[in-house]
Amino acid sequence: MSHLDTVNARWSYDLLWAAGLYSTFDLFFAAIEEKTRGQLFNALMGALKQDPEKIKADAMMVSAYPLSLSIEMSIMY
Repeated sequence: MSHLDTVNARWSYDLLWAAGLYSTFDLFFAAIEEKTRGQLFNALMGALKQDPEKIKADAMMVSAYPLSLSIEMSIMY
């Protein structure tokens, strides 16, 4: 699916796409050794012409955002 996303003329990169891609990859390949999983992820990102470090960083930022809201909300109350 990711390849089809990136070749669609209407597609543009965004944080949610990165988060979905990274979390789906992580879920599918959770049973594979960390080093091998990293190599596979880097290869996939290379094939998609995406920066693996940017994808990871953006995905981590998206997943951390709800936690920051929870902390802010608990401070307010």
